[in-house]
Parts: sequence; C-alpha cells; structure tokens
Amino acid sequence: MKTMLIAFLMGLFVSNALSDHLELCDFSTEAQNAYWDCVESKLTEDQITTTSSFLTCVNKDSATELINYFCNMNHDETDHFQPIFSKCLKSFPANFDTADEECLKKASK
Repeated sequence: MKTMLIAFLMGLFVSNALSDHLELCDFSTEAQNAYWDCVESKLTEDQITTTSSFLTCVNKDSATELINYFCNMNHDETDHFQPIFSKCLKSFPANFDTADEECLKKASK
C-alpha cells in the first residue's frame, strides 16, 4: 500500500516517469527542495495554484514535506492518510506532467 501511495504521489507531483526514480526518497531535504524548485519553475500559475490548494487540503506546507511524509509513513499512517489524499485529489486533480530528468540530475548532484 505504501509503495502504491508513493507511486501515486509521484504521479501527482512528479509524473509516472519517477516510478523508476524512487531515489527521490533518498535525497536530502535540500536536494528534494532543489528538485521541486526546478519542477515548479516550469509550472504555469494555474498549476502552481492547483498544487498549493492540494497541499493545503492534505495539510502539508510544501511538496517536499509531502514527499518526505510519503517516504517515511508507516502502515497506520498510510491507512489514515489514504482517504484524505483521495478526497483532496478529487477536489484538486493534477492537470500537468512535471517529470523532468534534468531536474532530477541537477538535484542529485
């Protein structure tokens, strides 16, 4: 279940292309921030607004905080968070593909 939610999160924020790059969970917070900053720089204002609304809905301050939460959650947290995540995703569906190999490479350096 945790792996599915992490993959789903990656699909929301950083696309299915990252399913092969789950090392994002192994990035330092600084590297995750660098990755998200790079991705965010390529989003439209509407996409940024949708992402911000989604993060507010799931009660997280940043995409990096949400990624860290998913990477570190235990089974009980997964069961608790899944309905919240689903509700928020329905309210604020992702309408963009932010997979970016360039951003991954930059952040991993």
